[in-house]
Amino acid sequence: MVCGIYTVSPLHVSTGQAEGAIDLPVTKEPHTGFPVIPASSLKGVARDAFEHDAKEVKDDAERERRIKDEVHPLFGPKPKSGNQQGRQEKQGEGSAGAASTPALFAGALVFTEARLVAYAARSLNRPFLYVTCRLVLERLGRDLRAAGIGDLGSLSLPAGSDEVLVADKSLARAPLVIEDLVYLDAIAESATLKGIAESLARLLPDREEETRNRVEKGLVVIPDGDFSVLVRRLPVRARIRLDDNKTTSGDDGNLWYEEQVPADCLFVSMIGARRGRGADLDRLRTKSRLLEVSQIGGNETVGEGICLWRVGCAPATAGKGAT
Repeated sequence: MVCGIYTVSPLHVSTGQAEGAIDLPVTKEPHTGFPVIPASSLKGVARDAFEHDAKEVKDDAERERRIKDEVHPLFGPKPKSGNQQGRQEKQGEGSAGAASTPALFAGALVFTEARLVAYAARSLNRPFLYVTCRLVLERLGRDLRAAGIGDLGSLSLPAGSDEVLVADKSLARAPLVIEDLVYLDAIAESATLKGIAESLARLLPDREEETRNRVEKGLVVIPDGDFSVLVRRLPVRARIRLDDNKTTSGDDGNLWYEEQVPADCLFVSMIGARRGRGADLDRLRTKSRLLEVSQIGGNETVGEGICLWRVGCAPATAGKGAT
């Protein structure tokens, strides 16, 4: 099934390795440079939400039962840390009833990394537009077909086309300005893109009607090369840690630069189940409300990484046709 992830606040999922002048760049695909959210991050957020829900039960026995019966089948049991294992073995020395470490096994759920589908970019035509490219939509359609979920309409554009497509006719009037990209001609309204925009809008929760409408009317397809340049210039924020004297001097002071994915970007991940475990996928779908507003990545205490999730949505197949 499809999982739509919409960034409400800037997102920072770091690689932990410096990249040039950027101390903490975000995770990107190595071959495209497009930002992604690792599958391990998504699975960890989902597991945490399910564990938190299970631990809300006050009765200890019921809480343990829910973790064993509802969390472990989906995500697998957590391996004990070295310290926990050592304490357990020490407590069990000389005791015939010593507790044994529970067997580890893989959970039923399979997450793919969340790929960027629409990037929020500043514009002179509107406060911002949802920008994508033919390559991104082509890969999304391929992923949907591989998952047996559906398809997206073909934009019928020749490879290397410089034509810009818009979902809303009011954007078809030149010039179209996106960041420092200026398009003076070859801007066309596309009925197929309008259908795709409506499909992408369904990746947001039903209650977010205004944001859905903004996606439907603000989706723009630019050339692949322009999109690649655009998303490789992500916002960078300087972060600083002050010492007790409110200065950066001394060993406690530090200055570093973090890359961020802006708010109002849309990512898509596919979630499946291992063979023979389809019932567990249905269990995730029935409890998807637990993930509707979730935090991903670092800087949680300063409000970053707040995202809207919609789990189990299936974009309607966009009608195929000419541009």
